[in-house]
Amino acid sequence: MTEVRIQAVRDPESRAYSAAYLAEAFERERGKAVRFRRPLSLVFLAIDGGGFPPETVRDHRAPETLACMVEELRKTFRGSDFIARFAHDRFCVVLPETDRFGSVLAIRRLRKTVREMEIFRFPGRKLDLDPVFAPATWPLEGESFADLYRSAENKLLRRRESPLHRLRLEGKTFWEACRLLASGADVSPAQGRSGRFSLHRRAYLRLVEAIAQDVCAIGDSRAIVIAAGPRPEIFKQICLSFNPGGPERCAIRIVGRSCETPPDDGNMTHFYIDDEALEENEFLLYRRENGAYGIFAAVQGEEVRGFHSADEWLVDAMTEKLQETYPSLGTH
Repeated sequence: MTEVRIQAVRDPESRAYSAAYLAEAFERERGKAVRFRRPLSLVFLAIDGGGFPPETVRDHRAPETLACMVEELRKTFRGSDFIARFAHDRFCVVLPETDRFGSVLAIRRLRKTVREMEIFRFPGRKLDLDPVFAPATWPLEGESFADLYRSAENKLLRRRESPLHRLRLEGKTFWEACRLLASGADVSPAQGRSGRFSLHRRAYLRLVEAIAQDVCAIGDSRAIVIAAGPRPEIFKQICLSFNPGGPERCAIRIVGRSCETPPDDGNMTHFYIDDEALEENEFLLYRRENGAYGIFAAVQGEEVRGFHSADEWLVDAMTEKLQETYPSLGTH
Protein backbone atom coordinates (compact mmCIF):
# COMPACT_ATOMS: atom_id res chain seq x y z
CA MET A 1 0.00 0.00 0.00
CA THR A 2 2.84 2.41 0.84
CA GLU A 3 4.51 1.77 -2.52
CA VAL A 4 1.24 2.42 -4.37
CA ARG A 5 0.81 5.70 -2.49
CA ILE A 6 4.36 6.83 -3.36
CA GLN A 7 3.79 6.09 -7.04
CA ALA A 8 0.57 8.13 -6.96
CA VAL A 9 2.38 11.12 -5.43
CA ARG A 10 5.54 11.02 -7.56
CA ASP A 11 6.08 10.97 -11.30
CA PRO A 12 8.16 7.80 -11.82
CA GLU A 13 10.42 9.30 -14.52
CA SER A 14 11.29 12.75 -13.19
CA ARG A 15 10.60 12.16 -9.48
CA ALA A 16 8.64 15.41 -9.43
CA TYR A 17 5.23 15.36 -7.82
CA SER A 18 2.45 13.90 -9.94
CA ALA A 19 -0.48 15.64 -11.62
CA ALA A 20 -2.84 14.20 -9.00
CA TYR A 21 -0.74 15.62 -6.17
CA LEU A 22 -0.52 18.98 -7.96
CA ALA A 23 -4.30 19.26 -8.27
CA GLU A 24 -4.80 18.57 -4.57
CA ALA A 25 -1.90 20.71 -3.37
CA PHE A 26 -2.87 23.69 -5.54
CA GLU A 27 -6.35 23.77 -4.06
CA ARG A 28 -4.84 23.60 -0.59
CA GLU A 29 -2.44 26.48 -1.29
CA ARG A 30 -5.18 28.52 -2.92
CA GLY A 31 -7.30 28.03 0.18
CA LYS A 32 -4.46 29.36 2.33
CA ALA A 33 -4.01 32.33 0.01
CA VAL A 34 -7.71 33.19 0.30
CA ARG A 35 -7.78 32.73 4.06
CA PHE A 36 -4.70 34.79 4.84
CA ARG A 37 -4.94 37.16 1.85
CA ARG A 38 -1.49 36.23 0.63
CA PRO A 39 -0.14 36.01 -2.95
CA LEU A 40 0.31 32.74 -4.82
CA SER A 41 2.22 32.21 -8.06
CA LEU A 42 2.89 29.33 -10.42
CA VAL A 43 5.78 28.95 -12.86
CA PHE A 44 5.13 26.65 -15.80
CA LEU A 45 8.02 24.89 -17.57
CA ALA A 46 7.53 23.99 -21.22
CA ILE A 47 10.18 21.41 -22.03
CA ASP A 48 9.33 21.43 -25.74
CA GLY A 49 10.38 25.07 -26.02
CA GLY A 50 6.91 26.56 -25.87
CA GLY A 51 5.66 25.21 -29.18
CA PHE A 52 8.81 25.74 -31.25
CA PRO A 53 9.58 22.92 -33.69
CA PRO A 54 12.59 20.87 -32.55
CA GLU A 55 15.57 21.11 -34.88
CA THR A 56 17.29 18.05 -33.51
CA VAL A 57 16.40 14.82 -31.80
CA ARG A 58 15.89 15.86 -28.20
CA ASP A 59 17.98 14.03 -25.64
CA HIS A 60 16.40 15.76 -22.65
CA ARG A 61 13.30 13.56 -22.52
CA ALA A 62 15.40 10.76 -21.07
CA PRO A 63 14.28 10.05 -17.50
CA GLU A 64 17.81 10.53 -16.18
CA THR A 65 17.99 14.10 -17.48
CA LEU A 66 14.53 15.07 -16.28
CA ALA A 67 15.22 13.63 -12.84
CA CYS A 68 18.49 15.59 -12.64
CA MET A 69 16.68 18.78 -13.64
CA VAL A 70 14.05 18.32 -10.95
CA GLU A 71 16.72 17.51 -8.37
CA GLU A 72 18.70 20.67 -9.17
CA LEU A 73 15.64 22.90 -9.25
CA ARG A 74 14.58 21.68 -5.82
CA LYS A 75 17.83 23.01 -4.39
CA THR A 76 16.64 26.56 -5.16
CA PHE A 77 13.26 26.10 -3.45
CA ARG A 78 12.04 27.34 -0.12
CA GLY A 79 10.42 24.83 2.21
CA SER A 80 6.92 25.57 0.87
CA ASP A 81 7.78 25.44 -2.86
CA PHE A 82 7.41 22.29 -4.94
CA ILE A 83 7.52 21.09 -8.55
CA ALA A 84 5.09 18.72 -10.26
CA ARG A 85 4.82 17.16 -13.70
CA PHE A 86 1.29 17.32 -15.08
CA ALA A 87 1.91 16.48 -18.75
CA HIS A 88 4.58 14.76 -20.84
CA ASP A 89 6.39 18.04 -21.56
CA ARG A 90 4.95 20.36 -18.89
CA PHE A 91 6.02 20.97 -15.29
CA CYS A 92 4.68 23.40 -12.73
CA VAL A 93 6.48 25.05 -9.80
CA VAL A 94 4.12 26.22 -7.05
CA LEU A 95 5.35 29.30 -5.15
CA PRO A 96 3.23 30.19 -2.10
CA GLU A 97 3.63 33.69 -0.62
CA THR A 98 5.00 34.92 -3.97
CA ASP A 99 3.61 37.84 -5.98
CA ARG A 100 4.00 38.45 -9.70
CA PHE A 101 7.32 40.27 -9.40
CA GLY A 102 8.63 37.54 -7.12
CA SER A 103 7.76 34.93 -9.72
CA VAL A 104 9.84 36.81 -12.30
CA LEU A 105 12.84 36.73 -9.96
CA ALA A 106 12.22 33.04 -9.27
CA ILE A 107 12.33 32.28 -13.00
CA ARG A 108 15.77 33.86 -13.25
CA ARG A 109 17.04 31.54 -10.52
CA LEU A 110 15.42 28.50 -12.12
CA ARG A 111 16.79 29.24 -15.57
CA LYS A 112 20.28 29.82 -14.18
CA THR A 113 20.08 26.49 -12.35
CA VAL A 114 19.23 24.61 -15.55
CA ARG A 115 22.13 26.21 -17.43
CA GLU A 116 24.59 25.34 -14.69
CA MET A 117 23.21 21.82 -14.50
CA GLU A 118 24.34 21.17 -18.07
CA ILE A 119 27.80 22.49 -17.23
CA PHE A 120 28.43 20.69 -13.95
CA ARG A 121 26.25 17.59 -14.05
CA PHE A 122 27.02 16.57 -17.64
CA PRO A 123 30.54 17.81 -18.49
CA GLY A 124 31.43 17.30 -22.12
CA ARG A 125 27.91 16.25 -23.02
CA LYS A 126 25.68 18.67 -24.91
CA LEU A 127 22.09 18.45 -23.77
CA ASP A 128 19.17 19.89 -25.66
CA LEU A 129 17.53 20.91 -22.40
CA ASP A 130 16.15 24.41 -22.74
CA PRO A 131 12.87 24.74 -20.87
CA VAL A 132 10.86 27.92 -21.36
CA PHE A 133 9.42 29.42 -18.18
CA ALA A 134 6.14 31.32 -17.94
CA PRO A 135 4.67 32.71 -14.69
CA ALA A 136 1.02 33.08 -13.69
CA THR A 137 -0.18 34.70 -10.49
CA TRP A 138 -3.41 34.01 -8.61
CA PRO A 139 -5.89 35.72 -8.69
CA LEU A 140 -4.60 38.41 -11.09
CA GLU A 141 -4.35 36.00 -14.01
CA GLY A 142 -6.93 33.42 -13.09
CA GLU A 143 -8.85 31.80 -10.24
CA SER A 144 -8.42 28.14 -11.14
CA PHE A 145 -5.40 26.08 -12.14
CA ALA A 146 -6.84 25.78 -15.66
CA ASP A 147 -7.12 29.58 -15.92
CA LEU A 148 -3.54 30.09 -14.77
CA TYR A 149 -2.24 27.43 -17.13
CA ARG A 150 -4.11 29.04 -20.03
CA SER A 151 -2.57 32.41 -19.15
CA ALA A 152 0.93 30.91 -19.10
CA GLU A 153 0.42 29.13 -22.43
CA ASN A 154 -0.71 32.39 -24.01
CA LYS A 155 2.54 33.97 -22.82
CA LEU A 156 4.51 31.14 -24.39
CA LEU A 157 2.74 31.70 -27.70
CA ARG A 158 3.46 35.44 -27.55
CA ARG A 159 7.12 34.61 -27.08
CA ARG A 160 7.26 33.67 -30.76
CA GLU A 161 6.57 37.31 -31.65
CA SER A 162 9.14 38.68 -29.22
CA PRO A 163 12.26 40.40 -30.61
CA LEU A 164 14.15 38.00 -28.35
CA HIS A 165 13.10 35.13 -30.61
CA ARG A 166 12.84 37.00 -33.90
CA LEU A 167 16.40 38.31 -33.64
CA ARG A 168 17.74 35.09 -32.11
CA LEU A 169 19.23 36.84 -29.12
CA GLU A 170 19.00 33.95 -26.66
CA GLY A 171 22.54 32.69 -27.20
CA LYS A 172 24.21 36.11 -27.47
CA THR A 173 26.04 37.99 -24.73
CA PHE A 174 24.55 41.17 -23.31
CA TRP A 175 26.66 43.55 -25.41
CA GLU A 176 26.28 41.48 -28.57
CA ALA A 177 22.51 41.65 -28.18
CA CYS A 178 22.58 45.29 -27.14
CA ARG A 179 24.60 46.37 -30.20
CA LEU A 180 22.39 44.34 -32.51
CA LEU A 181 19.28 46.01 -31.12
CA ALA A 182 20.79 49.50 -31.36
CA SER A 183 22.26 49.02 -34.83
CA GLY A 184 19.08 48.86 -36.86
CA ALA A 185 17.84 45.36 -36.29
CA ASP A 186 14.81 44.64 -38.43
CA VAL A 187 11.67 43.79 -36.48
CA SER A 188 8.35 43.12 -38.14
CA PRO A 189 6.00 46.17 -38.21
CA ALA A 190 3.40 43.91 -36.60
CA GLN A 191 5.51 44.00 -33.46
CA GLY A 192 3.76 47.09 -32.09
CA ARG A 193 5.35 46.85 -28.64
CA SER A 194 8.80 47.47 -30.09
CA GLY A 195 10.39 49.88 -32.53
CA ARG A 196 13.44 51.81 -33.65
CA PHE A 197 14.12 55.47 -32.92
CA SER A 198 16.52 58.23 -33.91
CA LEU A 199 16.26 61.27 -31.63
CA HIS A 200 18.12 64.38 -30.72
CA ARG A 201 19.64 64.14 -27.25
CA ARG A 202 17.04 66.47 -25.72
CA ALA A 203 14.12 64.46 -27.11
CA TYR A 204 15.74 61.25 -25.92
CA LEU A 205 16.07 62.62 -22.39
CA ARG A 206 12.39 63.57 -22.42
CA LEU A 207 11.68 59.93 -23.17
CA VAL A 208 13.77 58.94 -20.15
CA GLU A 209 11.90 61.53 -18.05
CA ALA A 210 8.59 59.90 -18.98
CA ILE A 211 9.92 56.58 -17.70
CA ALA A 212 11.12 58.23 -14.47
CA GLN A 213 7.65 59.69 -13.96
CA ASP A 214 6.15 56.23 -14.38
CA VAL A 215 8.61 54.78 -11.89
CA CYS A 216 7.60 57.34 -9.27
CA ALA A 217 3.91 56.68 -9.90
CA ILE A 218 3.95 52.92 -9.35
CA GLY A 219 2.95 53.21 -5.72
CA ASP A 220 3.38 50.00 -3.77
CA SER A 221 4.36 47.86 -6.75
CA ARG A 222 7.78 46.25 -6.80
CA ALA A 223 10.10 47.32 -9.57
CA ILE A 224 13.71 47.58 -10.66
CA VAL A 225 15.34 50.17 -12.92
CA ILE A 226 18.88 49.88 -14.33
CA ALA A 227 20.24 52.84 -16.30
CA ALA A 228 23.75 52.99 -17.75
CA GLY A 229 25.76 55.04 -20.21
CA PRO A 230 28.62 57.49 -20.73
CA ARG A 231 26.81 60.20 -18.72
CA PRO A 232 25.02 58.28 -15.95
CA GLU A 233 24.64 61.38 -13.77
CA ILE A 234 21.86 62.50 -16.12
CA PHE A 235 19.81 59.45 -15.21
CA LYS A 236 20.34 60.23 -11.55
CA GLN A 237 19.23 63.84 -11.97
CA ILE A 238 16.11 62.81 -13.86
CA CYS A 239 15.09 60.26 -11.23
CA LEU A 240 15.77 62.63 -8.35
CA SER A 241 13.86 65.48 -10.01
CA PHE A 242 10.58 63.63 -9.61
CA ASN A 243 10.95 61.98 -6.22
CA PRO A 244 14.23 61.96 -4.27
CA GLY A 245 13.18 59.01 -2.15
CA GLY A 246 11.33 57.15 -4.83
CA PRO A 247 8.90 54.29 -4.20
CA GLU A 248 10.11 52.21 -1.28
CA ARG A 249 9.85 48.97 -3.20
CA CYS A 250 11.59 50.25 -6.33
CA ALA A 251 15.33 49.66 -6.72
CA ILE A 252 17.17 52.09 -9.02
CA ARG A 253 20.70 51.27 -10.20
CA ILE A 254 22.82 53.90 -11.97
CA VAL A 255 25.81 52.45 -13.84
CA GLY A 256 28.75 54.26 -15.43
CA ARG A 257 32.52 54.61 -15.83
CA SER A 258 32.89 57.65 -13.58
CA CYS A 259 35.94 57.29 -11.34
CA GLU A 260 34.05 58.77 -8.42
CA THR A 261 31.01 56.86 -7.31
CA PRO A 262 28.64 59.25 -5.50
CA PRO A 263 26.94 58.19 -2.29
CA ASP A 264 23.70 56.25 -2.59
CA ASP A 265 20.44 58.16 -2.34
CA GLY A 266 17.71 56.15 -0.65
CA ASN A 267 16.74 53.39 -3.05
CA MET A 268 19.20 54.62 -5.70
CA THR A 269 22.52 52.75 -5.87
CA HIS A 270 25.53 53.76 -7.99
CA PHE A 271 27.92 51.31 -9.64
CA TYR A 272 31.33 51.95 -11.19
CA ILE A 273 32.13 49.55 -14.02
CA ASP A 274 35.27 50.02 -16.08
CA ASP A 275 33.98 48.88 -19.44
CA GLU A 276 34.69 50.79 -22.65
CA ALA A 277 31.34 49.66 -24.04
CA LEU A 278 29.71 52.26 -21.78
CA GLU A 279 31.45 55.09 -23.64
CA GLU A 280 29.17 54.98 -26.67
CA ASN A 281 26.25 52.85 -25.59
CA GLU A 282 23.33 53.47 -23.26
CA PHE A 283 20.62 51.20 -21.98
CA LEU A 284 17.73 51.39 -19.60
CA LEU A 285 15.89 48.34 -18.25
CA TYR A 286 12.67 48.79 -16.32
CA ARG A 287 10.75 45.84 -14.89
CA ARG A 288 7.71 46.00 -12.64
CA GLU A 289 4.98 43.57 -11.67
CA ASN A 290 2.69 44.21 -14.62
CA GLY A 291 5.00 45.35 -17.36
CA ALA A 292 8.49 46.02 -18.67
CA TYR A 293 10.34 48.48 -20.84
CA GLY A 294 13.81 48.60 -22.34
CA ILE A 295 15.92 51.11 -24.30
CA PHE A 296 19.11 50.11 -26.12
CA ALA A 297 20.89 53.05 -27.72
CA ALA A 298 24.10 54.13 -29.43
CA VAL A 299 25.24 57.71 -28.82
CA GLN A 300 26.58 59.62 -31.82
CA GLY A 301 27.28 63.19 -30.76
CA GLU A 302 23.93 64.82 -30.04
CA GLU A 303 22.00 62.07 -31.80
CA VAL A 304 20.79 58.93 -30.06
CA ARG A 305 19.77 55.97 -32.18
CA GLY A 306 18.42 52.74 -30.92
CA PHE A 307 15.62 50.37 -30.15
CA HIS A 308 12.96 50.45 -27.48
CA SER A 309 10.50 47.77 -26.44
CA ALA A 310 7.79 46.97 -23.94
CA ASP A 311 8.25 43.26 -24.58
CA GLU A 312 8.64 41.43 -21.25
CA TRP A 313 10.48 38.47 -22.76
CA LEU A 314 13.16 40.75 -24.18
CA VAL A 315 13.57 42.91 -21.06
CA ASP A 316 13.78 39.90 -18.75
CA ALA A 317 16.34 38.16 -20.95
CA MET A 318 18.49 41.29 -21.26
CA THR A 319 18.36 41.86 -17.50
CA GLU A 320 19.59 38.31 -16.93
CA LYS A 321 22.38 38.74 -19.50
CA LEU A 322 23.39 41.98 -17.79
CA GLN A 323 23.62 40.31 -14.39
CA GLU A 324 25.75 37.54 -15.88
CA THR A 325 28.07 40.16 -17.39
CA TYR A 326 28.30 42.27 -14.22
CA PRO A 327 27.42 40.09 -11.19
CA SER A 328 28.12 43.02 -8.85
CA LEU A 329 24.85 44.63 -9.96
CA GLY A 330 22.93 41.95 -8.09
CA THR A 331 19.85 42.38 -10.26
CA HIS A 332 18.29 39.22 -8.84
